[in-house]
Amino acid sequence: MRTALHKLSLIAVATLWAAAGCAKHERSPGRAGRARVPPPLPTVVPAPDIALLVLIQGNRRFVGDSSYTSDTSDDETTTGALEEAKQATKVLAGAIDDGDLGVAFYASNYIERISMGPPRAVSALDAVTQFEFRNERSRGFMRSVDTALTELERSPRQRKVLVLISDGVEGGPRDVPIAPLVDHARAANVTIHALQVQPEAFADRRNMQALGALGSYRGTHEPADLVKFAEELRDTLRPAR
Repeated sequence: MRTALHKLSLIAVATLWAAAGCAKHERSPGRAGRARVPPPLPTVVPAPDIALLVLIQGNRRFVGDSSYTSDTSDDETTTGALEEAKQATKVLAGAIDDGDLGVAFYASNYIERISMGPPRAVSALDAVTQFEFRNERSRGFMRSVDTALTELERSPRQRKVLVLISDGVEGGPRDVPIAPLVDHARAANVTIHALQVQPEAFADRRNMQALGALGSYRGTHEPADLVKFAEELRDTLRPAR
């Protein structure tokens, strides 16, 4: 009897050792039978749900007239900021990928140049020249910014961004308050980045700084700085990765 029990005990111990060995083998396979670990899934970066509208001042003084006038002209020739504004807009368009882009100019009225749609349409700016604005002398700043905000309100995109490239001065009465535009932008949940270009002898920043408080404000006397400003904004507009 004792011998039989002893044999049974030995069999039980051997069974346990065998089970333990199999489990160990499954946990730590040899090089020949190493378990395959599936590769990690790639990180998917969602397309930016953004509508970006760039509004550029389009009166003759701001865009310039040097491409079609000469020094003998009755009017003073100005280089203007058109080419730099176009380049800055292209930089911004490259940041939003699959979002929507629109581009408009303004003088006395709002002038839509590129309707809201794929950013690749920004190439249409190549055809915009100073000559188009030769008869534009007025600056309907307040009315045009209000129109731009309304355009963004219509977009189904979640993020709505307005970039202003302007001297920020209203061509009509100077005492028109900016507060209603700020309220409109806030109610429409529009972020505003104000890029102001003014002559060195003139500095009226009130309008652009008030609107830029809803996003950012950058001011300069040099049109060439617009491209640098756009590059700084590019990372802000891109989705987090």
